[in-house]
Amino acid sequence: MKFHHLFFIFCCLMVVMVACHKDPTGPDEPQYSDAEMIALDLLETSGWDMEDWVAGKKYIPKTLPLFNREVLSGDIVHYSFQVPAGTGLNDVIGIHRVVKEKNEGKPIKTKTNIFLQHGDVKDFTGMFLNGVRTPHIEDDFGIAIYLARNDIDVWGIDQNWALVPQSETNFSYMKDWGMENQAKNLRFALEIAHLARIFTGCGNNTLNLLGYSSGVLTGYAVLNEEAVLPKNKRVIGGWIPVDCAFKCDDPLWKEVYLGFYDYYKSLWDAGTYADIDPFPIFGQPARDDPDAPSANIEGLTNLQAALAVSALPSAPLTYHYFAGVMDNEMPIDFKYVSIDEALDFMIDSVPYEATRFEVDYCATISDAVDVPWDDNLFLITVPVFNVAAAGGFGAVSTFTPTLLGSTDRQNLLIRLEAVGEEALDFAHIDLFLSHNAESLVWTPILNWLQAH
Repeated sequence: MKFHHLFFIFCCLMVVMVACHKDPTGPDEPQYSDAEMIALDLLETSGWDMEDWVAGKKYIPKTLPLFNREVLSGDIVHYSFQVPAGTGLNDVIGIHRVVKEKNEGKPIKTKTNIFLQHGDVKDFTGMFLNGVRTPHIEDDFGIAIYLARNDIDVWGIDQNWALVPQSETNFSYMKDWGMENQAKNLRFALEIAHLARIFTGCGNNTLNLLGYSSGVLTGYAVLNEEAVLPKNKRVIGGWIPVDCAFKCDDPLWKEVYLGFYDYYKSLWDAGTYADIDPFPIFGQPARDDPDAPSANIEGLTNLQAALAVSALPSAPLTYHYFAGVMDNEMPIDFKYVSIDEALDFMIDSVPYEATRFEVDYCATISDAVDVPWDDNLFLITVPVFNVAAAGGFGAVSTFTPTLLGSTDRQNLLIRLEAVGEEALDFAHIDLFLSHNAESLVWTPILNWLQAH
């Protein structure tokens, strides 16, 4: 027998011995995945009722950092905590649950669920619990509270870049926080929520995922990954992309996003790995000294500058953040939110965003370069409810669902102005902040969830 044959047999024996080796902590000590351990930690820390078979697990719990429970309104409660997403500096994600409680610390058991992924410049609370940290928005306003009141179990994530503190000055660790990093974080959070629901008797239903704005791209990237997994390994059962494109068939939009790609790529190539959020730069001066000359847009006051960046379309597109009331082609107010509410939203933003993520999502929309997270779109078969604002991404958002293998595809386009008036129409942030968002957007989402 040749020596290399003997060596091969020796290696095989070693693999078998390692596989059969028991952990020295005990002869029957189970081994858990990271998501299982965190879900078990969450149950221990929160005090939620767990299934008998879970209570019997041999596991030594740890205290979750920054765990918090707050009553939002009546019997609606917000749980939040943070978990490591990697080994690098500030590489943590936030996980949230907004749920109705039957008694203090005892969430209802419901099969109907949703998991929310925020977009640019926001974290979970700032996007989906709009009134919690803001002085002029009602405390109980937000889609997460609305859905929880209607017996939906609401979960969500803060991406790692959304938790980087304002005081940070060295962003080198954010260099590779691109699409693959964001998708990894999102799937990890989805697994934790899925297991926590199973462990507390809510059933083993997969989760309905909602992604908003750039969160749409993160959601599609996870779905693309899950499409080639066995069905019993998937955690997403329904998909609600809200007001963004993943792939695009409109030459004008692709050209614009190609320009964005070149800009963000130049920043990243130059070593700028964190992009500063512009909203507070306009929102805070407008709140503090509205009539003073703007340092950001020459010839305008601070308030006029904030109105301009919020309501004027991003030429040559008709995309804008809030529908504006115009006077001589300049916004003087908003149609569906108050000025104070809009300024609250702008000011309550995260300080930084990962430049690599911006590079990657602009590359995806524009097809600037080939990316690996769009290879399996035709294998995605989950039901899809695509939601968009006519003054946001509008009809451009409807193209990607046609590339999927899903047979259950629905579109909701919120249009309040005539065709051709998209620059004045219901807009990107109106979807979650406007006074009519509940009737126009949130209720259709609720109806879709209950039907699926």
